[in-house]
Amino acid sequence: MSLFQTSLIAHLRGNHALEHATMHILAQRVPGRRLIAHTTPTGFTLYGQVSTDVVAQAVKEALARLQAGQHYLAIHPNCGTNIATAGVLAGFGAFLALEAHRSKSRWARLSQVLWAATLGLLLAQPLGRWVQARLTTSPQVENARIGRITSQRQGRYLRHDIEIKWE
Repeated sequence: MSLFQTSLIAHLRGNHALEHATMHILAQRVPGRRLIAHTTPTGFTLYGQVSTDVVAQAVKEALARLQAGQHYLAIHPNCGTNIATAGVLAGFGAFLALEAHRSKSRWARLSQVLWAATLGLLLAQPLGRWVQARLTTSPQVENARIGRITSQRQGRYLRHDIEIKWE
């Protein structure tokens, strides 16, 4: 059994997939609304001006659609995995460019650093989706069910805590 198949990691990856699928559905139902979410060991938390009923309906639909085989919903373009992948690749590329041309002045190395960082950002787009699909999400949510969904106001946003139970 690999690390990514242990129950804790598998559940986190499933929770992450459900979070993404819910965000896709909410983007269709309440377009233009600013929503932020993050995965937790027990489910996920969503912040935004959207009613708890709308969130609950979206979560139920997300689970049903993932269970029906719509696995593409597990990948989201605004996932933090994409941002982290871009940061690592751009930073590593810039570091390599700086180290490769130590004999030149900092200003002379600037073009290589910018080129390497830009290349890292370009590569991050497909690689971030690949990392999501293989490492940080899993659409295998057949044994998941929705638990409690609670809400509380935090400043100008509503915080929705979505509990996912695993059998």
